[in-house]
Amino acid sequence: METGRVTGGGGYSHTVSPNPTNDFFIVSGLGNGEEVSLFDLSGRRIFYNAQVSSESIRIDLSSFTTGVYRLIIDHENQERYAENIFKN
Repeated sequence: METGRVTGGGGYSHTVSPNPTNDFFIVSGLGNGEEVSLFDLSGRRIFYNAQVSSESIRIDLSSFTTGVYRLIIDHENQERYAENIFKN
């Protein structure tokens, strides 16, 4: 199981695990007001959580096909974090 971790210039730090995943992954280290989106490779948004109010969220991919998805976290200060999520 892989865990991705990033620390941004705005003082935020996110952990995404597991990646790759078979069914779900958890994004932790979120702050109030951040927006979380997940896109398929065609650019279609398949998950959206505006104004996150908890430190972590669980995103379920069990009903989606195997492939690569793009996680985007937008911060209130206009910074953006992006990571590819791999579903087996």
